[in-house]
Amino acid sequence: MEGVLALNRVGKIEKTVIYLYLFLLPYGCEWMTDSLHSMSGSVSFFLHIPGLVLMFFLLAAKKREYRVSPVARKLAAIILLLNLMSLVMALVQYRELGTLLGRNTITAATPHLLYYFQLILMILYNDYILSQIEFKKIIRVVVASFDSIILIGYLQVFYLATKSGAALAIEKAIVQLFAFKEVYVERAQKLNLVTMEASFAGAQLSIFLLPLLLLLTIHNKINRKLGIVLILSLLPILAFNNSSSGYIGIAGCALCFLFLLKYKKPRIVMHIRVYVVLSVILGALLFWPQFQKSELFENTVLKVASIDNSLSTLHRTTSIYTNMRALVDYPILGVGNGIQGFYYMKYFPDWGFRSYESIALYYGESGWPGSGAFLPTYISSFGLVGLLLLGYAILSIRKNIRSLRGTDYGFLYPFFIVSFAVMMLQSYTTVNIIGNYYIVFILSLSAYRYAVPDPAIERLPAARPALHLG
Repeated sequence: MEGVLALNRVGKIEKTVIYLYLFLLPYGCEWMTDSLHSMSGSVSFFLHIPGLVLMFFLLAAKKREYRVSPVARKLAAIILLLNLMSLVMALVQYRELGTLLGRNTITAATPHLLYYFQLILMILYNDYILSQIEFKKIIRVVVASFDSIILIGYLQVFYLATKSGAALAIEKAIVQLFAFKEVYVERAQKLNLVTMEASFAGAQLSIFLLPLLLLLTIHNKINRKLGIVLILSLLPILAFNNSSSGYIGIAGCALCFLFLLKYKKPRIVMHIRVYVVLSVILGALLFWPQFQKSELFENTVLKVASIDNSLSTLHRTTSIYTNMRALVDYPILGVGNGIQGFYYMKYFPDWGFRSYESIALYYGESGWPGSGAFLPTYISSFGLVGLLLLGYAILSIRKNIRSLRGTDYGFLYPFFIVSFAVMMLQSYTTVNIIGNYYIVFILSLSAYRYAVPDPAIERLPAARPALHLG
């Protein structure tokens, strides 16, 4: 039976808010970034706040039953500890770093303390939803969201293939209505779907859409014909996405599936896996000169590793470089979340001036350089202690999702492994957890509880059947 505390007790208003929140998880948002910045990184922000208020009101009125899951509780405690570390480091460096661009260490860290506190609320709200709504209904809403994203993707594909003004006008109206001030596909021959950049869309495809669709189809959680159609319909979108993040993410996703899928004859499959890996290595050696000259090599390797271009990749590389230099100064506790801006200015490399985005940050013309992709930002923020806490969180999550194997929701185990592996791969250059509502939803899924009926309660004939969470 499923881990739901109050099946069929969620009212229509609350259910509408929850379903809209889930549907809009992947949709980016720029409406309120000028005032709230990363807090409003998704359209779901506008459903998350009233959803939280309604949740707390119903819990206070004792019209809902909810116990925080063990994993969600641990994640909340870890995030609070990380915030405490940032506050300590802000106080330690207050005099040393002084004031820069009108900010001191405390004012620089404050927004990020709020972001991480919001992260706790997001995890708790997702955990609450998972305890109140049947999981199959949640999946239906998420799949419907995927359908809408695929439709918008095809409008963008049609525009890029035909340069149809009508297609652009429709797609522009849809995207601007929900998310952005401008349409990325209008200024670059790439697909941004419902995100701000094509690289973010590529990450979304490889972390969320493709892994979940594949596993729902494989485990027969949605109609297999529908699942196959949706997966095949992603192929043109993947091709037109044209971002290195998308290519690398999909390759990582495919590699994870190659080693996770179970077969009746594992030895034969293991041999096939070894042969595939060896063939790829051999092919790379034999055709390396041709591969170096190809567009695929430029998109998947050069744009990620090179500092000789002036595109957004160079801007991300500059942030990674300055974050790692900052870590050298405070390797144990890190420099504190949001305080990296001081070190961005201090260690800014000469080659960083080739990126107009980096120059704008350096001179304080486009905000405070306090964040970037998750992994280098996290490591420089919290150092060795932060890595140990991250490792503890991963072990707690792994223990919980392993317990789902053999249940109706066993597919969450391979989904989280694939998604998390690709997320870590993408989080070095592209993905940031702050304001990324679908990433937080994936983390919340790892806290999912499988309910076990309580025999003592079930024996009471006059009582409504309840579920005891193990």
